[in-house]
This record gives sequence, C-alpha cells and structure tokens, in this order.
Amino acid sequence: MGDTIELSDGTRVRLHGIDTPEYDQPYGRAATRELNRLLGRSVYVEATDTDRYGRTVAVLWISDGVNVNLEMVCRGAAWWYERYARDDTDLRECQESARENNLGLWDGDPVEPWEWRRE
Repeated sequence: MGDTIELSDGTRVRLHGIDTPEYDQPYGRAATRELNRLLGRSVYVEATDTDRYGRTVAVLWISDGVNVNLEMVCRGAAWWYERYARDDTDLRECQESARENNLGLWDGDPVEPWEWRRE
C-alpha cells in the first residue's frame, strides 16, 4: 500500500493525513511505487497516534527534509484524508494543486479509497 510502510525493526507505520488508492484500485500500484521512490535508507518518524490495527500513525521525513506525506499528496499519489487531518492546510493546498494540474491519480476520474472500500 502507498500509505503504510514497515520499518527495519518490524514496526508498521501508517502515514498520517493521507489515503492512497487500494492496491487493486486504479493508480493503486503507482501510488505504492511513488512512495518507494520517495523513501531512502533512513526515515525520520514523527509519531502522532496509534490506529485501531496497532500501527504507528506518523509523518515521515527523509534526510533532505522532505515531508513524505505531503509530497505524496503534492505528486497526486494520495488524497488528503480530511477526516483525520482537517486542519492541515498544506495537505489541502497540495491536493488542490495536484487536482488542478491533473497529476497522478487526478489524471482521470478517481474514486476515493474510503468509497472504494465500501463497495
């Protein structure tokens, strides 16, 4: 999945404030590839919570100071998950820009993952 990673110590981390297409959904595999391209050997994990599945919910940063969660939305590889990050104006602005520029999943008629999971 493009919004969950496993650290070398086995900790599962869910990226805070974003949601990516499901793996079997259009753009799902591309979102996972985009996350893998962003991640380097080391990542800084800024934990914000633990979800109902026991995963650490966090903002990820890579060594050059890039916020991975934000970059996924800016590249059109993820949705701003407003339900969990309502006040995050950076995520909102990145999503608006990606949509306006038809980047990534916005180059088509995307279905939000939370809607896809209901079907």
